[in-house]
Amino acid sequence: MKRPRIRHLSENSLIMDMSEELDTGLCSQIAALAEAARHELTGVIESVPCATSLYIEFNPLEVEPTDISESLLAMSSNACDYTVGVETIVLPCYYSPDVAPDLLALAEKKKMTVNELISIHSGTTYTVCSIGFAPGFAYLAGLDPRICADRHSTPRQSVASGSVGIAGAQTAVYPRESPGGWQIIGNCPLPLFNIDAEPLSPLRHGMQVRFEPIDQETFLQKGGKLP
Repeated sequence: MKRPRIRHLSENSLIMDMSEELDTGLCSQIAALAEAARHELTGVIESVPCATSLYIEFNPLEVEPTDISESLLAMSSNACDYTVGVETIVLPCYYSPDVAPDLLALAEKKKMTVNELISIHSGTTYTVCSIGFAPGFAYLAGLDPRICADRHSTPRQSVASGSVGIAGAQTAVYPRESPGGWQIIGNCPLPLFNIDAEPLSPLRHGMQVRFEPIDQETFLQKGGKLP
């Protein structure tokens, strides 16, 4: 890995670029560095792990920008001291046209059966590389190239909560109903964002995610809703 690059955005914020390309192996390291910076460095107000970088907001009255830059670079050079065990979460997914308006068309476009598409999607382990767009919306890297797909040219005005989608080389679950242009192939009945819960979402940067196919009965039992 190349030496990280520090970019100062303002008098109280900076970004440490860890890589020029997405590397799922770095995700847990970036998450661990974010946690360490928040608890170990003087003056840090917030630290946010991103796909290839780490955002830091700090109090310039407590720490000099050059000092915090040097501390971050030192921490990154001793990355082995700032690693965490990678946790895996299994999300149930109901793969059916009942809840997935793009499932049949995508399988046809990829010249495979629906069951083959489901097997490929659910047979892959993904890495949470970024969280954004909406609270609890986790971008999951590692999608099999055989089922990569472009976003819709015109986004839907409403995508149902729990919708499992594909866009480019990533997959994701919509934590709440919202507009969106991803190819929807299933639905996860579990809540992935709750303002009253701690943590707010079970998905965290660097975590690994797998999908487990379920039938309609199990989907409804777990709280899923049909259109």
